[in-house]
Amino acid sequence: MYQINTGIISVIVILLVIVLPGGAAEENSTAASLQVSIQTPSGIAVDSTGNVYVTNSYTHSIGKYSPDGGLLATWGSKGSGDGQFNDPDNIAIDTENSVYVTDVFNRRVQKFSSDGRYRAQWAFLQDATTGPSWTDPCFPACRWETHSLGGIAADDDGNLYLVDRSNNSIRKTTRDGIFLAGWGTEGTADGQFNNPSDIARDPAGNIFVADFGNSRVQKFSSDGTFLLSFGSRGSGNGQFLTPGGIATDRNGFVYVTDTGLHRVQKFTGAGTFVTRWGTEGTEDGEFSYPHDVAVDNNDTVYVTDFSNNRIQKFSANGSYLGKWVGSPPSPPVIPIRQIITATVSPAPLEHDHGTTANVTHDLRALNMKLHWGYSDAQVDRYAEQFLTDHGAKYQANGTWVHIRNFPQFSEDIRDILGITEEQRLALLYDNQKEIEYRIAYYEHPGFTPPETPHHAVQGRVVDTAGNPVYGAMVKFVSDLSVENTSLSATTVSDSEGAYHTGVVWGNRQNVIVTKEGYDPYRKSGITFTNENTTLDFTLDRNPYPSPGLSVPAGIVTVLAGWICITHRRRNYP
Repeated sequence: MYQINTGIISVIVILLVIVLPGGAAEENSTAASLQVSIQTPSGIAVDSTGNVYVTNSYTHSIGKYSPDGGLLATWGSKGSGDGQFNDPDNIAIDTENSVYVTDVFNRRVQKFSSDGRYRAQWAFLQDATTGPSWTDPCFPACRWETHSLGGIAADDDGNLYLVDRSNNSIRKTTRDGIFLAGWGTEGTADGQFNNPSDIARDPAGNIFVADFGNSRVQKFSSDGTFLLSFGSRGSGNGQFLTPGGIATDRNGFVYVTDTGLHRVQKFTGAGTFVTRWGTEGTEDGEFSYPHDVAVDNNDTVYVTDFSNNRIQKFSANGSYLGKWVGSPPSPPVIPIRQIITATVSPAPLEHDHGTTANVTHDLRALNMKLHWGYSDAQVDRYAEQFLTDHGAKYQANGTWVHIRNFPQFSEDIRDILGITEEQRLALLYDNQKEIEYRIAYYEHPGFTPPETPHHAVQGRVVDTAGNPVYGAMVKFVSDLSVENTSLSATTVSDSEGAYHTGVVWGNRQNVIVTKEGYDPYRKSGITFTNENTTLDFTLDRNPYPSPGLSVPAGIVTVLAGWICITHRRRNYP
């Protein structure tokens, strides 16, 4: 009687599951359904059963997913009607699994059932003195105004906490929108804010606020009493450049997305740094402007990877678990256009050596081109604040301003948006070349102006058969640096495989081209001699993405197993 080692058979069966189609990791199991629903994901929340809700700012919609990434429901379109959105930014789930969404440009909160059925809304008027500021339902006690809503959170009693970015404050309401309490003013002192972005609540009822412009997190009691703050501006452990999203887990740990530094940091409830993970890129565990974070009851961490158009999953300590991949918007939301568009202003000024610019339009272009990492909604809020604070200085006419001193303009932009001094320098250099504005190079220790400030680069990304590759990320990294940080430029290929970037700094570049399902392309030491350069890239398709084994490796493993079985048969007659 022949005896077969069942352990070897089990190993072979497992290997076949890994190798053969259908045994891929979870990110591949629902790829087809996710292509439509994940584009520039912004806010994220998890309900009591572990389902995940995501706001998609580009498609003005909400997606609901199972914990393994299966698409359960989707709703919303661009507009101002019931159930429509104009840049849905943040999302929260209450104890009854009702869904609340901050609808930024419609200046309202909308309430839905867990499957997306519209329930109610309440809107905020610009002038709260003319009447009640809530329209559906109307509560005269809630006569306060906001120009821009940020994060939203719910507590166990069904109360909501809203970030009022324009007023640098927090508002606490009932689940029906009745005003209960509010706190915060503009500033840097304890309990003050500078453009707060998101809010979260821990199991003990404490409130944590991502104080975006002050590069810190503040902790409050449920009634707004200040408790502590942690974080400062920088790139070290426990420091932030732009703290965007915030969440807590069942044990009271706090998770913060540091959007501008492409990472997530974890803290205790007392603000002690625990760990961090992530860097800029497209590989597993890397990010391109992560916007928000949420944690389920099993301490699984979900992150909206904004510019990579995907959701990534991690353990509580940052171990990569999987991803759900969408598709880039068309046209891409990554920079491809020049900074200042030649447009006729409503009131041109003569006999002046300055320039006229549309603040709202041009700050969006600057944000995309110079990689500041803000959403369009955030940029529009900053533009509104800029016009409020500096409109008289720049002779504002609507959203148009007249700029005579661009270095001063760049400093005002820095102060409003909270960009770094390095980013301000890049703005100055880009402006000097792009619109041929004649200013002296800004002197900065350790920075030598390049002989050729920058190049425009375009081309196509194709596969080995010559077919266009859509959504490939093309990144140029210069040998030049400011404050020990290399200057870089990133763009994305369109449906024809074409890409374009108008500002690649320096004559020597290193390039990396990445796309899910293809081997990364890397080349160092590319020398540019012309201001306009065409470079085409060819990607090799990788049909066996990690995790898993390639088919050849799997076949070898199975054959080895079969040899072992044959050997066993011979030794057991």
